[in-house]
Amino acid sequence: MKNLNIHLAELQMKVESGVEPYNLTPQQVKIIREFDKQLRETGILDRTIRPGFKFPDFALPNQYGSMVELGNLLERGPVVMNFFRGIWCPYCNLELQVLQKSLIEFEGAGASLVAISPQVSVMNKRIAHQNGLRFEILSDTGNSLAKKIGISYHLSRELINRVYKSLGAELSVFNGDDSWQLPLTSRFVIDIDATVISSNVDVDFRKRPDPRETLAVVKAMTRRTSI
Repeated sequence: MKNLNIHLAELQMKVESGVEPYNLTPQQVKIIREFDKQLRETGILDRTIRPGFKFPDFALPNQYGSMVELGNLLERGPVVMNFFRGIWCPYCNLELQVLQKSLIEFEGAGASLVAISPQVSVMNKRIAHQNGLRFEILSDTGNSLAKKIGISYHLSRELINRVYKSLGAELSVFNGDDSWQLPLTSRFVIDIDATVISSNVDVDFRKRPDPRETLAVVKAMTRRTSI
């Protein structure tokens, strides 16, 4: 199986070439890249939660509207937590599909896999159905949890008007608010005492850690605890 980032690079070539259904123009690609550069220069990556820190407790609704608490998840074992942008993001859909293929391995290693987005529950239910996802997709409305761990950011006005709205990505519809905030694409491995063991956070939403890298972290954890 190819590394996730090879799949993502192939997708990026299609998206940025402007072919259907993406329809990105060269100018829009330039705006996205310039925003990513500016966001990185703010030092946002230096303010995100790091390994060794405690992940904040939360209670968020899943795609069916049922509340999910971190404490209950940790009672079953470690948690692999994946933050994504939304159903409108082709890179997110691809990542979630690849994570689904690794779900049995994560569960076999004793870990729970959950994904979190700022979307309302009905949108998370839709993305789960479209991609055949059998793990919980949680709604972090208003990016409240993302803010606590330092991965939330505002889109620029130029990016909103010339890229997102132009392409029909009306985040006010998907997320149920008009904040135009998103989480950095992130994946965390959290131990049963809520300690962050592994943190993969990137400003570049076209890059995501391969699930096999995350699975190796989980397996190393379970080996340590079984000794």
